[in-house]
Amino acid sequence: MSQIIPLGIGSPAEIPQLVLTGLSPGVLPPPPTPGSGGEFQIIGPGDVAYSFNNVESSIFTDGVEFSLSARACQITWQTSFASAPGVTSIIIQVSLDGNSWSQVDVSTNVSGEIRTFATSALFIRAAMLIITPGILTSVSIRMQPLEWLN
Repeated sequence: MSQIIPLGIGSPAEIPQLVLTGLSPGVLPPPPTPGSGGEFQIIGPGDVAYSFNNVESSIFTDGVEFSLSARACQITWQTSFASAPGVTSIIIQVSLDGNSWSQVDVSTNVSGEIRTFATSALFIRAAMLIITPGILTSVSIRMQPLEWLN
């Protein structure tokens, strides 16, 4: 029996990983546009991914972009700092095509916080808008698929 694998989802070595996590390559969002800075990493159900992982803060900086493996999901994201910044505004952006981004949530808590929202977007990333420069900053994102009751 052969399996048809859509083009553009990455190397054949990634296919067993998709199967092991219960994902079918046919339900993944489209790959990023050529020249957009590389492929998106996939956040699987229950996985924690870091859009910023202990990086020095800098204003107007986009974090690592991720592809969401579920069409409807709950996102829980957390900001944390090595030391409290004087001011911060970190946003979460989502996209349907990986090119046009919309803000869906914001954190302005200088102590860090955990926030949750639901989305059906295909892509997600964090962005630092306003923040005291030089503070080590982390933004983690966790995705859980939403289950609909009939």
